[in-house]
Parts: sequence; structure tokens; C-alpha cells
Amino acid sequence: MQDLIGKDVTVNAVNIIYKGRLVEVSEKEVFIISEDGWIVVPIESIAEIRASE
Repeated sequence: MQDLIGKDVTVNAVNIIYKGRLVEVSEKEVFIISEDGWIVVPIESIAEIRASE
């Protein structure tokens, strides 16, 4: 996941998909910036993080 920092990603979480630039990954949360602003997603709700196409 660390190799995706600074890249555009798609985050599949429980019942929602987030798209934006991955900024930081902590032990408990993932931080991405999107067109609408900052998004903080709890690690336990994430099913997948992958580079956007």
C-alpha cells in the first residue's frame, strides 16, 4: 500500500467506492484527497486499494 502514496487510487470500502490521491496510510486510517476534499477511511472498512486506471 505504501507504494501507492502520491498516486491516484480507488478504495473499495463497505458499501462505497472512493477515488482520489492517496496521501497517507496510518495503522488505523487511510487518507485520500479527492475533488471534494479530504476523505479519511478506517482501515477495517477497506476491502481493497488499487491504482486508478
